[in-house]
Amino acid sequence: MADALVRVAVDVRGGYGREVVRGVSTFSRHLGRWVLHITPVTTTEELVRVLEERSDGLVVQGFGRRTTDRVAASGVPAVNVGDSQDGHAIPTVMSDHVQVGRLACEVFLERGYRRLAFVTRVNQFYAERRLAGFSARAAEEGVSVQPFQYGQSDQADRELASWLLRLPRPVGVMACDDGLARLVSQLCRSRGLRVPDELAIIGVDNDEMVCELEEPPLSSVMTAGQTIGYEAAALLATLMAGEPAPPQPIQIPPIGVARRLSTDATASEDPVVRAATAFIWHHATDPITIEDVAENVDVSRRGLEQRFAASLGRSPIEVLRRARAERIQDMLVTTDLPLDRVAEACGLADSASLSRFFRRETGFTPSAYRRQARISR
Repeated sequence: MADALVRVAVDVRGGYGREVVRGVSTFSRHLGRWVLHITPVTTTEELVRVLEERSDGLVVQGFGRRTTDRVAASGVPAVNVGDSQDGHAIPTVMSDHVQVGRLACEVFLERGYRRLAFVTRVNQFYAERRLAGFSARAAEEGVSVQPFQYGQSDQADRELASWLLRLPRPVGVMACDDGLARLVSQLCRSRGLRVPDELAIIGVDNDEMVCELEEPPLSSVMTAGQTIGYEAAALLATLMAGEPAPPQPIQIPPIGVARRLSTDATASEDPVVRAATAFIWHHATDPITIEDVAENVDVSRRGLEQRFAASLGRSPIEVLRRARAERIQDMLVTTDLPLDRVAEACGLADSASLSRFFRRETGFTPSAYRRQARISR
């Protein structure tokens, strides 16, 4: 039997599209019966040209209902990995955008932020759902969110800059994607707003070319692009075999947060809490105790706990556990170290201690988290 010809038509300018391609390629290698053609697309017209070519299956990034309608009308088995709107005409695999927003909000809440804002894009389903998740998590803590819709007018940058200057500070700002996060950062720099001291920023997709090169480097929620690509390819294989499509989109939760300097601040008005929180985050991989933290800021443990409760609504040990879990997540994603080495590097006795701690904090075993986060490795 001849190998199936599968075309992958996605926007690879950003990190999400590139990760999706990696996931599809991984599934194809496992399957061993596909010939992949990768076609970068950024417009409906480019996608329509892909449909004019022969193929046995398609993975596409639909830019709206009109494009996925065209794909559906072609009669070729296809899966959509785009999320500009809801209700696509073909089966869809996408990020769980509500969870993306909630995860980003948690970054600010654990740093004591009580002023939050969100920069969204007009008429983009993924942005609306991320805002919904961000706002819902904030509301659980009695915090409101100031939203701003970034449009396509000639005055859009100026309007966004004026809005940023009017925000009460310090404030935590989520942008619905890394591109907007970079724009927010650049506008802050040009208007004299200090990041992260006055305005902390987090984006989405962890596009390292965007995040690492900005000054300061941008924190970002890591969407599971490779997993989305892999699951889209797996779904396509079932469709090509004649199986029915699932009734609802498949939603993939985010992996975690890549923390960089753009969120490396604490919003507490208590200088002791700010200093203690900074000490915790900077020493999360050391075998420190709460007594060490209290000694570093020259207060008693009881006094430190009272200050944290009043300022952040959580205890120092909760902040330490969260910081340590974040460091473990980062090491599981970015290194191939065995679990006993990860445990040693994060101040835990052994791999068993690591597994117990990590499962309690995240709900995952370290091995399961690593498999989900790094599907192609």
